Amino acid sequence: MTHKIEHLKRKPAKPATKAEMGVRHDALFEIVERMRPMTVRQALRSVLVVGATAVVQHVRRGGRGSPWIVDLLKRKPPKLAAVALANKMARIAWKLMITGNSYTAKSAPAALMGAA
Repeated sequence: MTHKIEHLKRKPAKPATKAEMGVRHDALFEIVERMRPMTVRQALRSVLVVGATAVVQHVRRGGRGSPWIVDLLKRKPPKLAAVALANKMARIAWKLMITGNSYTAKSAPAALMGAA
């Protein structure tokens, strides 16, 4: 049994005039921005990259870092190293969520960590 649903179809919106657009420009922009919220993946990716960038900056300014990131910074640009670190952190977090294990950092030898 088929029913006609012509009355449920949306009619095309009437285009706004230039005068209406000038008055409502800011309000429309805010509405459009709210219609496109950041997805959870985008937010998580952003947080991971921001955190990794902070670690990279800390290491570049003379702070201690893992031998992996120190070596990577010698070979690659800082932004690329930050994205690589964010990727590594995401993989570690994923593995911990899947297995239910706790994180235990691998300790580096004292000579590599800068301790005397």
